[in-house]
Amino acid sequence: MQYVQVFDNQRKHIVRLILNTDNTISYEYFKQAFPDATGLLEIDEDVYTSIPLDGNRNFAHNWNNDIIYDLIYAKSSNNRVPTSSMTYKDKIWAWMGIVGGENFLTLF
Repeated sequence: MQYVQVFDNQRKHIVRLILNTDNTISYEYFKQAFPDATGLLEIDEDVYTSIPLDGNRNFAHNWNNDIIYDLIYAKSSNNRVPTSSMTYKDKIWAWMGIVGGENFLTLF
């Protein structure tokens, strides 16, 4: 089972989205997981790439397991200001600093 990791800025945790067999994520599945989000964003070395939908309304991309993807929200105040989006390890350390004394793995 292949998946991509997405940082949920509202709940402050990482969510794994399971990829379809054709290496896509359906928009319907995406909206079930993130009802307030409108899209997915990859940030690599300060280059921001919005992941497009294909003709079947699936997110189609050459996914990278070392990247934690970000959500795009219509309301800009919900968008996270990325610290650096290169690797999972870098983001975890940054998020641990944000969370501080709170339980880092609390989902809700």
